Amino acid sequence: MILAIAALVGLCTTRDVGGVQVSVCEFSIGRDDVELYWRDTSGRPIGSFARLDSIVRSHGRHLAFATNGGIFAVGQVPLGLFIQNGNTLVPLNTRDSTADPPPNFYLKPNGVFYVARGRPAIVESGAYPALAVRPDLAVQSGPLLVSGGRIHPAFNPAGLSKYVRNGVGVRSDGTVARSRSSTWRRIGQIRLVNLRGSSL
Repeated sequence: MILAIAALVGLCTTRDVGGVQVSVCEFSIGRDDVELYWRDTSGRPIGSFARLDSIVRSHGRHLAFATNGGIFAVGQVPLGLFIQNGNTLVPLNTRDSTADPPPNFYLKPNGVFYVARGRPAIVESGAYPALAVRPDLAVQSGPLLVSGGRIHPAFNPAGLSKYVRNGVGVRSDGTVARSRSSTWRRIGQIRLVNLRGSSL
């Protein structure tokens, strides 16, 4: 699945965070068109940014920014909640993994990014059902890299995770920020600030 921004107006910058170059793009739900894509009109997974760009252009629109928005199972099926245009295509997944260590998606807490009535939010997946919201779009991913101002316990300075991380966060003013590191760095060595929540 792909989180696509159709009208981002020059708000991508590169910042030095703890010696790592981090790309940060900020956008506003009220100003920018934010959409989730997964399958084309024939039901096939879109699968690439090039195909997405072609699809968007075929409708006379311009794709300003896109990022991978989730984690997939076999067959390019989202592992967790996926809501597109108000329709729930994949339900919330709160299962635990029996693997040790668990795969990335199952590192708890994981989270849901959603937009409801023009307001973006990130919430821990287990708390999502109690909200009783009806989002226009939602995607579940994991783990929450930052929650309550704290870095996820699986990511510490001595941790083994060497993935290049990207995340989406929501600032207190409702601005959505997407960030991506330019190289791998143990996440516990990078200070992430000013985000209420962040999900891979």
